[in-house]
Amino acid sequence: MKFLLSTILLVLIINSVIVAQQWQNVSPAGYSYFSTASFINDKEGWICARYGEWPVLHVDLVHTTDGAASFHAVYTYPDNYLAWSLQMIDSVNGYSFVEDRSTAEFYFWKTNDGGLSWIDITDSSMFKPGGPFYSSLSCFFLDEHTGFAGGLNSIYRTSDGGLNWDKMVTPIFIDSISSNVYKPNKIFFYNELYGWAACSLIMDNGFVLKTTNGGQNWEVCRPITGDLYNIHFADSLHGGTTGGNWYYPLVMLTDDNFDTISYFNKFWPQLPDAIYFQNNSTIWISGWPAVIYKSTDGGASFIEYDTTFATNDQTDWIHDFQFYNNTGYAYSYSFILKMVDTLHTSVNPLVQINDIRITPNPAKNNCSISLVSESAGNSAVQLYSVDGVLVLNTERYLHMGKNELLLDISNLKPGMYIIKISNNSNTYSSRLVKQP
Repeated sequence: MKFLLSTILLVLIINSVIVAQQWQNVSPAGYSYFSTASFINDKEGWICARYGEWPVLHVDLVHTTDGAASFHAVYTYPDNYLAWSLQMIDSVNGYSFVEDRSTAEFYFWKTNDGGLSWIDITDSSMFKPGGPFYSSLSCFFLDEHTGFAGGLNSIYRTSDGGLNWDKMVTPIFIDSISSNVYKPNKIFFYNELYGWAACSLIMDNGFVLKTTNGGQNWEVCRPITGDLYNIHFADSLHGGTTGGNWYYPLVMLTDDNFDTISYFNKFWPQLPDAIYFQNNSTIWISGWPAVIYKSTDGGASFIEYDTTFATNDQTDWIHDFQFYNNTGYAYSYSFILKMVDTLHTSVNPLVQINDIRITPNPAKNNCSISLVSESAGNSAVQLYSVDGVLVLNTERYLHMGKNELLLDISNLKPGMYIIKISNNSNTYSSRLVKQP
């Protein structure tokens, strides 16, 4: 009898773990199409959601603060408008590419009130030849001021929240294959120094660009291969990209920042798009059809983790993942998924920080915080005026070892400020002088 009860209990425990591990459909009720989404933690996120029947279609920006248990509309888009790219930086600041589908024209919007209202900051030349966004709708913001955007044969950087853009140093190809016509499809930064762009090249080719100096210079990661759609990194070394061409789909992974390729998977069993490194060993990949694959050995092998949502409908295409510790979200055009990965929980330990140095100090526009962290995890970086007013508040991920955090202080008034770096157990403070 004791053996039977133990067996039943073991089965119940196994079943509860399996249920907890499944991806669940948490799509906002009443909506049938989801063009883009962005979460800032495991609880709070925004989704651009459409309802109605053609030709009468309506689009809302819906918001959740309880992990997709409930949603409410915070903004209704003008008729025929649809957001194709959305990145919320924090609970109030965000950026989005928006299309007027009646004219096929694109606009660049920003919000500073959590999506309740949007400001059109589009310059008339942004989407024209020579403009920063021409032929590409890829952007990534490190904070509310600093961001990167892709254009034709180029990557641009802003330090004032998208009002002005400066062209960075990107490669020029002089050969018969490329003719120097390429565009970034996805830009991702791990921190202020390390960033990557998955690019398409003419003739059904593509490559990865990488930067190790905050986007000032970009270099090509060989080999040139199929069009690359998406890219993600767990740290400055471990990452991967997805793509393909007319002949084969592919997944390409690295453990040394694309100095070499650790795994090159041609003929992937789906057209892969979404890729996410939950850590340097746990990797999620999906695309179309919406089979979700998972690796727990750094990409050496993958399993068909969940086939529940795989159909031949191309709107079921999963195009992105986001994870916050052990809670993940997957974004498809016809559903939003969530799961809690209890078997591979990523818990950030208490971050111990040493050898903090701020250079230059005094500083005029930018300063760099150099520090050594004894473990990996999140830390809050805050800047206070001498009278105690919080003027900058951001969260940065510190990897074990040496870190370099870049701060844009160009908008601050001259004077003395207090920089505080906080984690779960300690606060480290230092002074910074802002020059005129």
